[in-house]
Amino acid sequence: MFLSAEGPSGERIIVVGLDQALQASAPFESKAQLEISHFSKYRVDLAATLGRDEYTGPASKGSNPPDLEATSVDGTSVGIELTQLMTRTRRFSNALTMRLLRRIVESGQPFRNLDGWTVFMWRYDGEATQGLPLADPVAERELIDYLAACDPREMVFSLPDGPLPTQIELPGLRLPKGFAFYTSGGSLGIPRTDAGSRFDLVLFYSETLYESELRADLLSRVATKDIPENDHLIIAIGGPEISGTIHRSEGLIFDLIFERGVPDGPRPRNLSLVRAHDWQSGRICELYPESSVLLPSSGDAVTSD
Repeated sequence: MFLSAEGPSGERIIVVGLDQALQASAPFESKAQLEISHFSKYRVDLAATLGRDEYTGPASKGSNPPDLEATSVDGTSVGIELTQLMTRTRRFSNALTMRLLRRIVESGQPFRNLDGWTVFMWRYDGEATQGLPLADPVAERELIDYLAACDPREMVFSLPDGPLPTQIELPGLRLPKGFAFYTSGGSLGIPRTDAGSRFDLVLFYSETLYESELRADLLSRVATKDIPENDHLIIAIGGPEISGTIHRSEGLIFDLIFERGVPDGPRPRNLSLVRAHDWQSGRICELYPESSVLLPSSGDAVTSD
C-alpha cells in the first residue's frame, strides 16, 4: 500500500504502508555476482533505450574500486562502479526478514503446516523503528517455535459480512516480545526448509519517503564514488539485494527523484559518466555529462530544465 502526496511546502512524499519482499531471482552467491547481474540488466535496458550497447564483451571483476572492468565500443577500458539507492527502513526490513528465514532453516523444523501460506508480521507495541520487529533472539526463538506448531487456518485474515467496518481488528497471535502476525492462504514462496515447505514472510511497516532526502542521498552517492579509480558510476534503484529480493515501493523512488528534473549537484572531478538505473521499469537517467531522462518507450532523451 502506497500513498503519494504533496506536503505543505510543495515537497512530494510517498507513505509506504505495506511492502512485501518479492523474490526476483535466486540468491546471489557473492557481492561480485550481484554486481555483474546489475550491470548486465543495465546494459540490456540501455540497449533497449538507445538501440545499441555502449560496451563490448563481458565485464570482469575489478580491483574494488572499481567493482568491474569493461571495454567501451571505442576500445577504451573503463572502471565501472555500481551502487544501490534504497531506503534505510527497507534495508533493515529485508535484513530482519532474511535473518528470520535463516533461523527458520537452522532450526531444522519442517514447517509443513505453513506450506502454501503467507505469514504477515508486525509490531503492535510501538517500540521498534517504524513498526519493525526488533532483532531479539529470545523473541525469534519464541516466534519460530510457535510458527512450527501453529494452525494457520486459525489466524486467517477475513472481513465480516455486510458493510465494510470503519476499523478492522486483525486476528492472529500477539507474543510477549511485541510480535504479532496473521496468515493468508496462497504463497509462491521459494522452498524455505530442507523439507521443501514453501511459504512467505511479509513485514508490515510504515515509512515516509521525502523527495528532498532522496535527491540529496543520490548526490551524496555520486560525491562518495567520485574517485580516480572509477570512470562510470551506475546507481541502481529498486534492484535486488544479495538475497535476490526486491521491494515494490522502490519502484516509486525513481519518479520521486526525477519527476521534477535531474538534481543539480557539483560536477564530478573523476567520473566521466553517471547514470541512475530504475531496475524495475528499465528507465535510465543520466546525471553527467548530460542531464536527461532516457525513456525506453520513445528512445528519445527528455532534457531537464
